[in-house]
Amino acid sequence: MRCKLFSQLLLIALVCVVPVVAQEGQQPQPTPQDEEIMTRGAFLTTRTKTGNKEAAKASGGAGAAVTTPETANAPAVAANNSSSNNSKKSIAKTSGNARAKKTPGKSERPAKDDKVVAEVRPPGGGRTTGEVESKPRQLGLGYTFFTLGDNGLAVRTDSSRQFRTGEAIRVALETNTDGYLYIFHTENDGAPSMIFPDTRLNGGGNFVRAHVPYEIPSSAEATEEMRWFVFKDPPAAERLYIVLARQPLAGVPTGEALANYCFDAQHTCPWRPAAAAWTELKAAQEREQVAVSKVNDQGRARTADEREATSRGLGLGAGAPTPSVIRLTASPNAKMLVTAIDLIHK
Repeated sequence: MRCKLFSQLLLIALVCVVPVVAQEGQQPQPTPQDEEIMTRGAFLTTRTKTGNKEAAKASGGAGAAVTTPETANAPAVAANNSSSNNSKKSIAKTSGNARAKKTPGKSERPAKDDKVVAEVRPPGGGRTTGEVESKPRQLGLGYTFFTLGDNGLAVRTDSSRQFRTGEAIRVALETNTDGYLYIFHTENDGAPSMIFPDTRLNGGGNFVRAHVPYEIPSSAEATEEMRWFVFKDPPAAERLYIVLARQPLAGVPTGEALANYCFDAQHTCPWRPAAAAWTELKAAQEREQVAVSKVNDQGRARTADEREATSRGLGLGAGAPTPSVIRLTASPNAKMLVTAIDLIHK
């Protein structure tokens, strides 16, 4: 009797479950377009409605980024004392061309990427930081390349197209979280040189704020030549490596350490990582799974909001133009995001 009753119950369960399983199996899978939309939305969701016009005034990372004991787990990038390559490219010619907007008089605060935080103003008028949640955020980097248009304005361009000798470009960067920014340049897959941070900008500091745009080189430079990277002969395979890290990279000199290195007669700047350490850093790029979202926005002129946010060090609001390319780590526990960008010059 029990056996017969059990058989009947099992039959009823199977009849109920099978349609549910079949229905789940018929659910449509996300398309690549859907994934791009989700990636872009996840990156932009931390933008404020009107832009952070107070907390983001510390843009440019005023103060030196100092290697601390907390960086023990970060890939060590040791200095290579070999002399600099005399490249004809303005990108590699000097790290002084890689510049972002400088805001004096501000002190650098440690990155708070491990926790999502909110600024709370107490009754006394001061400002304290209160934790909202402890869930880490995915690391995201947005970038947009601008070229000099016929009308003299900066207009968006596709970084994957071919560039001709004499063309000028600059890159605007936006992160979704506070962190530390590094930019390396290689030519014809040769030895890399660090073009950001730079001792002539903010004392070599490289701390960046979430959703505060940084342009390299800066449009605020004194001369037109210094405001752009210019492609010069002979043509070569150019590549930029942009590194966004939660903590300063161990072994990479910044701030006073970078200044001391560059002013030492035995060293040559821009600073170059050693070969073994560079291999380790590139391996970090291959290990991390990254979602990418791109938009076709070539020819769009830079807006007044973008110019103001960049020049004044303000956070971009939700209504501001979005980056042309957004890259977002799949894991919220990733310690860094490495982005390689090829620039084709023929």
